[in-house]
Amino acid sequence: MVLPVAASHDCGNGEQALNYILTVKGRTILYASDTGWYCDRTWESVEAHKFDVVILECTYMKTQTQDATSAMLSSHLNVEQFLKFIDRLRQAKAIDDRTQIFATHFSLYETTEAGVAQLQAAGAQIAHRGLVCEC
Repeated sequence: MVLPVAASHDCGNGEQALNYILTVKGRTILYASDTGWYCDRTWESVEAHKFDVVILECTYMKTQTQDATSAMLSSHLNVEQFLKFIDRLRQAKAIDDRTQIFATHFSLYETTEAGVAQLQAAGAQIAHRGLVCEC
């Protein structure tokens, strides 16, 4: 099963970016790349599921200078937003300690050792070219 959900990503030209909830062989996966903070309707759809795997973008690792409201409306997540996103999924019981979490979609110019360490400390695995996982 593939269920598209609205991403919060400004594609320009009126395009609507999508993320996906995938169910394969009894496992449920949230694939969320090219997204900022979800709108309420998307959160409702996402939080209604229990995920075995979450693949979530973390484009920016350097500290953002924008205020919290505009940061949450950005087209991509930074480390702080990534961690808040995961925390919200935990609070909604959409994920638990058995859920595999992968951080992906890094900006080559924004990746920092400190940011990677924060993601890993939160239980996220760092996605990379050639990564093979048992999902």
